[in-house]
Amino acid sequence: MEENDGGRLHLGRFQLLGELGRGGMGRVLEARDPELGRSVAVKVVIDPDGLSPEQVRRFEAEARITSALEHPNIIPVYESGTADDGHRFFVMKKVSGRTLADVLAARARGEADEWTRRRLLNAFVQVCNAVAFAHSRCVLHRDLKPSNVMLAPYGEVLVLDWGVARRWDCDEEPVPEPAPAEVPDPSRTVDGSAIGTPGYMSPEQARGELDALTEQSDVWSLGAVLYAILTLQAAYTGPDALAISFALMSGPPVDPRERAPALRIPDEIAEVCNRAMAAAPSHRFPNAEALGRAVDEFLEGTQRRERARAHLVEAERAWERWEALGREEDELRVRDEALAATMEPWRPIEEKAQLLTVRERLEALRPERAAVFGDAVGRAERALSQDPGHSGARAFLAKTYWQRFEEAEESGRGDAAYLESRVAQYDDGPLQALRRGTGRLTLRTDPPGAEVLCARFERRGLVWPTGPSRGLGRTPLVDLPLDMGSYLLRLRAPGRAEARYPVHITRCAHWDGGTVPLLDADALGSEFVYVPHGPALLGGDPAATGSGPARHHHVGGFVIGILPVTLAEYVEFLDDLHARDPEAAWARVPRQETGLKDVGGQYWERPAPGERYRVPDVDRDGDPWDPGWPTLGTTRQDALAYCAWRSERDGVPVRLPFEDEWEKAARGVDGRVFPWGDRFDASLCKMRESRPGNRPKPEPVGAFSADVSVYGLRDAAGGIREWTADAHYDGDPARHPVRGGSWVTIEANCRLATRIGLEPWYVSTNYGFRLARSVGPVSPA
Repeated sequence: MEENDGGRLHLGRFQLLGELGRGGMGRVLEARDPELGRSVAVKVVIDPDGLSPEQVRRFEAEARITSALEHPNIIPVYESGTADDGHRFFVMKKVSGRTLADVLAARARGEADEWTRRRLLNAFVQVCNAVAFAHSRCVLHRDLKPSNVMLAPYGEVLVLDWGVARRWDCDEEPVPEPAPAEVPDPSRTVDGSAIGTPGYMSPEQARGELDALTEQSDVWSLGAVLYAILTLQAAYTGPDALAISFALMSGPPVDPRERAPALRIPDEIAEVCNRAMAAAPSHRFPNAEALGRAVDEFLEGTQRRERARAHLVEAERAWERWEALGREEDELRVRDEALAATMEPWRPIEEKAQLLTVRERLEALRPERAAVFGDAVGRAERALSQDPGHSGARAFLAKTYWQRFEEAEESGRGDAAYLESRVAQYDDGPLQALRRGTGRLTLRTDPPGAEVLCARFERRGLVWPTGPSRGLGRTPLVDLPLDMGSYLLRLRAPGRAEARYPVHITRCAHWDGGTVPLLDADALGSEFVYVPHGPALLGGDPAATGSGPARHHHVGGFVIGILPVTLAEYVEFLDDLHARDPEAAWARVPRQETGLKDVGGQYWERPAPGERYRVPDVDRDGDPWDPGWPTLGTTRQDALAYCAWRSERDGVPVRLPFEDEWEKAARGVDGRVFPWGDRFDASLCKMRESRPGNRPKPEPVGAFSADVSVYGLRDAAGGIREWTADAHYDGDPARHPVRGGSWVTIEANCRLATRIGLEPWYVSTNYGFRLARSVGPVSPA
């Protein structure tokens, strides 16, 4: 190996093979050591005759310091000495690979894809470990930079060039600092009042405060290395060392996230870097070990987040399957209804094969969908086990439980409260407004300016009470916030009858009732209650016969009799008809049920000529009767005849209520099961088990005060079943709907959504009727 003067280096037994590079005051040569039988690296002084005593001591200190640092990430020194020709040297392990500076430059060019950010950060942790070990031996490196980190092919990471390292806070005699020298290249190590490489020296190091340097000075330099790894750029750049130093003294570097936004640097590691490069040493990590641990924790967290993301992807796939099964279930239900509508029950099994196949699949879908839901939730929960704060997994669980909660809330399932609690557990804000459910109320009246009093129904106990009443102001009310729930509004205006107006605010919904006409105070009368037009929740009670699915339906305004027509009132009709047509009157007297179109005999005795009809004390069978009972033993045709007679007598047209009107008047607008709430007790209405004894009997109307709706309608759950005005029952014109419970029905028939269809000539002591009249457009039949 030729020297500058044309001579050759002679290092004893070492056979020189070539030059590996330069470092500080020396150069690094490749040599073969015959004793070791392998190549080594030899660092030799460049100009042995030109070294000052201080430089000689520094070279010897570098060899001594490096040889004392036995660590897997610090290049080992085998021996040191002086050759016969005066060249001082020390021998190190020869390593091959690329410096971190080369790798970062290649990554900036879009190359070196094998060196991912994760892999480089793992290497950085090893650099921190090496520096932390040196610090434990009272050694500061003072020249940490990407070019002093070697990345070997098989994962080995080595911290190089301890040429300006210094022992501190030890009893050993300090090594003199080198004399000042000008080095214009900012990437080269400066030997002068500021020791280190511009841009990688800590602020105190750049100011030349060499006696104030501590391990936190090396932490700053490590932070600068981390900055380069994250951004693929140096934290400070400039045309020369002076410009770089000036930028350093001017303030902290640009946040790495802002410096390289395209690289999407995670917040956690960016904050680690910013802390490591804090201007004040006390604001940095206390030592290199703490910095390495912070990066390692980030890497471990990243791994956990990646595992969490993988679980979440699987959860999303399972959820897509769950939703697909839900769509299949909906389609099958529609198909089931369509097939059932065209398939008479008496048809043989062979002809019902398609219907049975649909129902078998529907039955299999329930457990299958439940299993898929459990799988989706389980995978999301496994994501949280990897990363407890994973916002995506938490949002996924909140969303899935919310959808299940909405289904449960809509259907009235008992697990709604549990599902809502699970939503609250995982929701970090997006669903809060939905969970609160605050809705809006818009209400106008004719005339305007009506006072609005509001009381909320408290859904507790058998009979739901209303809470304290409060004023909402005067109409019109527009977009008034109102918590979700059921309310009874009372609308009051001078000269007008007070109107009861129930409101059901569903989750975050807007209730717009339009304009509610207020009736004249003397137009309503004491026998009727007013049901203003507006929406109502009808059907939807699976325990009720013929209920059908829940549906929101707008029902026009009407008035309806508070009580069913009584026998005393019906007798007036018979008397008037008797005066004009005795045979017609006798045909409409309450009578026994006998069979298909074969009506049994009348319960009452026929009055003698010139006498009037009266409700007998006892009938011909000896059973007592009461004029206060609801009319019974009559047909729908009898009810229609009574309506025609009453309209003519009073000069006010009356009719039977349509079944949607009847259900709204009985249930209100919130879909409650009974007039008083959702739970049943036999003492609350007149039905089979309301009184002691085995033989139930009718009772006068209004005998059960709890059987009253929000509008004031009475005797809907019990008393007498009622004919309605509808022209057909589910499309069958030969039958008409009958609603309500009676004195002989069981609990299921007291549910207000129960409905049956009967022929208009059918007679039974179960059936009677009440009156209604329209306010505005008549509801459709």
